[in-house]
Amino acid sequence: MQSIGRWSVLVAAFALVACAESAPLNTAASLQADAAALAGADRITVLTRNLYIGADLNPAIAALATPSPADDIPAIIATVNAINAAEWPTRVRALAAEIVRTRPQVIGLQEIWTVNVNLAPIGVPVALNLDFLSDLMAELAAAGMPYDVAAAVTSIDARPNPLVGVIDRDVILVDRERVTVTPGSVELRNFTANLGTIAPGVSLRRGWATLHATVSGVPVWITSTHLETGRNPGLPALRGAQAHELVSSLGVRSPAILLGDLNDDEGSPMYHVVTGADFRDAWRELRPGVAGLTCCHATDLSNASAAESFDQRIDYVFTRGLQFRNEKVLGSVDLLGALASERIENRLWPSDHAGVLASLLFPPVM
Repeated sequence: MQSIGRWSVLVAAFALVACAESAPLNTAASLQADAAALAGADRITVLTRNLYIGADLNPAIAALATPSPADDIPAIIATVNAINAAEWPTRVRALAAEIVRTRPQVIGLQEIWTVNVNLAPIGVPVALNLDFLSDLMAELAAAGMPYDVAAAVTSIDARPNPLVGVIDRDVILVDRERVTVTPGSVELRNFTANLGTIAPGVSLRRGWATLHATVSGVPVWITSTHLETGRNPGLPALRGAQAHELVSSLGVRSPAILLGDLNDDEGSPMYHVVTGADFRDAWRELRPGVAGLTCCHATDLSNASAAESFDQRIDYVFTRGLQFRNEKVLGSVDLLGALASERIENRLWPSDHAGVLASLLFPPVM
């Protein structure tokens, strides 16, 4: 979902998390040892993917926030029509096919919506019922993919009246045949720094999910989040505060992978907080000099190319403790949903974001 515009807050200050960097060992011996280890190195493949509801929710939220109820129903009808036009049933098949093709062991998903709208009781023949998570899991099950929901945290709860209910969650999926989640390790939290209630019955309570897992015999912490959206004054500081709260909760846990739609670029407070906590930006480590823009396709997903619409890199895979002895993060990272060939029937993108797929090598000694 693109920015929620007019509700901005000023967050007074946030602390950067400073971690001392180890001196890199760029010796020939260390490089040769790492090269020898690569042949049999285990790896973890992760994906972060914002699925997108299919409409700009700002007009409906703005209408609900005004004192007059006269504009509420027209705005809700327009939003429902836009969501329908974005063809979630078609898009979920394409999104599931991406997962089948790339087979990540762990997936961080944002904008996992449940939508229930029924205006029939007031004489308006408009209804919409969607469950993104159930639909995606059904597609994966039909394809024989062994994914389980390992964690889910609610970030938006919009139930302004009995006729309208919209819930947004962030979810972590794991391949149960290749990932073992440590019992009792799942943590679900909401940020204390949040926009909160922005209209009657509409609450933005962003948060994050963390779990500990074993992949290829290697223990690793996985976190997925979706920081607040928007470019209004105050929002970068809010995202910085949210990022600080998140990395503080993780402490020095390592190795660790942070996935998500963090809604800010490399020069932002968010980025400085995360990298200041010794997290490495996998895209920047593995694709230096490549822009790697991830957002955003047109609201109706009809644009012909990402080049004409993408202007931000806001979806990330961050790693900590996965460096080899030469201080390098090794592996590969790619975008999903950014090439014209990935459009559905040459007319529709799977989401307004690109996904970030990273296949990361585990160092020989963890």
